[in-house]
Amino acid sequence: MSPRPESIKKAIEVLGDFNPSEDKLKKTLGIGEDEIRQIQEEKTIISSSAKDRIPMNKKETRKAQNTLGINLSKEKLMDVLGVDEPTITEAQCEEVEHQEKQIKRFREHLIISNKRALKKGLEKMGCDPSSSKIMRLLGVSQVELNSGSSGTNSNIKDSSSDLHSFLISLEITIFMLLFYAVLYYFKII
Repeated sequence: MSPRPESIKKAIEVLGDFNPSEDKLKKTLGIGEDEIRQIQEEKTIISSSAKDRIPMNKKETRKAQNTLGINLSKEKLMDVLGVDEPTITEAQCEEVEHQEKQIKRFREHLIISNKRALKKGLEKMGCDPSSSKIMRLLGVSQVELNSGSSGTNSNIKDSSSDLHSFLISLEITIFMLLFYAVLYYFKII
């Protein structure tokens, strides 16, 4: 063994040896040699069973395993995680559900982000985007919407022309008042 630095020597003094020998294990745990042998045999059985189930040449046997319904990734997960097949199958089902939810959220986001593009497209086609939204909400056709709103359009046009004429007369009146104020200021009148 190579010499250890001082910090490791202090840690070993406090914690004990990092790699205890079989004798130390026997003394610490109070077990015999035959029990240690059994533990080592179980370790080799577990590692060899994983190697037995997974073939060495995966490329040649992949198609045959798929045909037989053998899923090596499941077998490997079972060995690594120490769980049974129903648990892994359940986890895979949950993962599929989670992925479907994410896809659904992504599609909803696309629909929301495409509202602007929809508005521009309707304007380019010569349709009023607000009327198409009203048509969807009310469940009526474009003809019904136009026939129902034609009376209100004429009322709106009449009221807007009345408002326009009122504003013009108001502007003229204000201009005349300012003109008279300037004349009065300079004492021309």
